[in-house]
Amino acid sequence: MSKLKLLSIVMLVAIVLSACAAPTNTPVPPTKAPAPTAVPPTAAPTAVPPTAVPTKPPEPTKVPPTNTPVPPTATPAPEPKCDKLPNAVSPAAGALGSKDKPITITFVPSGDTGKITRAGTFIADCMSKMTGLNFKIEIGTTFAASIEAMGAEKAQVGFLNTFSVLLAMQKYQ
Repeated sequence: MSKLKLLSIVMLVAIVLSACAAPTNTPVPPTKAPAPTAVPPTAAPTAVPPTAVPTKPPEPTKVPPTNTPVPPTATPAPEPKCDKLPNAVSPAAGALGSKDKPITITFVPSGDTGKITRAGTFIADCMSKMTGLNFKIEIGTTFAASIEAMGAEKAQVGFLNTFSVLLAMQKYQ
């Protein structure tokens, strides 16, 4: 038997024996309490005069812990700039972007539809002021509906997540 095998066996036996051994902490017998000492007699306590008002000890001051995170303060949103661009256009009637044929922006239903509608309307209005083009928004009922609207050229702009863009590119490009 080689020395390495013998050493391995000895180490294994030592580990097993140490795991099975009884704990070395043996309980210490309790010690007897010291005998009470005699208290020398003292004079009787004097009575508090009836006019004295007991005082209340001062309350400790409360110091907030230093490791408590401070909640963030709400930062107001910056005021949007929807100034008309110098090269804004006025599309002819019937052209894409005119009042009778607005550019459609589609959004996917990825959250609260009311919030998406408000934000989308704001984006469309701001882009109209800036470019002179007309926009309308649509919220797809599903991710696939937004992709299909763009593939059928019913929507020209889409706010899609990455996976939806990849699916649209694979299907319509």
